[in-house]
Amino acid sequence: GEPKVSGESEFKDVKDDQWYTDAILWATKKGIVEGHGHDRFGVEDAITREETVTILYRYAKYKGVNVTKLADLDGFVDAEKVSDFAEDPFGWAVKKDIVKGDIAAGGKLKLNPLGNTLRVEMAAMLMRFAKLVG
Repeated sequence: GEPKVSGESEFKDVKDDQWYTDAILWATKKGIVEGHGHDRFGVEDAITREETVTILYRYAKYKGVNVTKLADLDGFVDAEKVSDFAEDPFGWAVKKDIVKGDIAAGGKLKLNPLGNTLRVEMAAMLMRFAKLVG
C-alpha cells in the first residue's frame, strides 16, 4: 500500500535502494521535507523540534487541513529562538495543542525549538496530530 514513486533523489547522501529512499523521494516531491542544503538531506542527523513541527505542518497542509490559525508564541521564553521557517508551523502546532511546551525556570513555558525531538515527544505529537488529521 505504499505510494509508488519514481525518479531519483536530489540528495547526495540518499543512496538508492535503502529502506528510506522512497519515503524521502515521496516527501520531497510533495513539499513535506527538505534537505539541509548543499545537496544533503542529513539521513543520519537527529531532528530538531522545529524541524518536527514543520514536517507535521507541511503534511497537514498536504492533507488539506486548514493551517491558517496560529497561536501567538510570545508567551514562550524562547520564542525568539524559533527559526523563520518554523514560526508558522510552531504557531499552528501550539494552537492545535500538538506542542504544549516544556516547563522552564520560573514555571514559564519554552518551545526548545533547536533541541532534538525525543522519542516520547514524537509519540505524543503524533498522537495529537493523528487525532487532528486522521
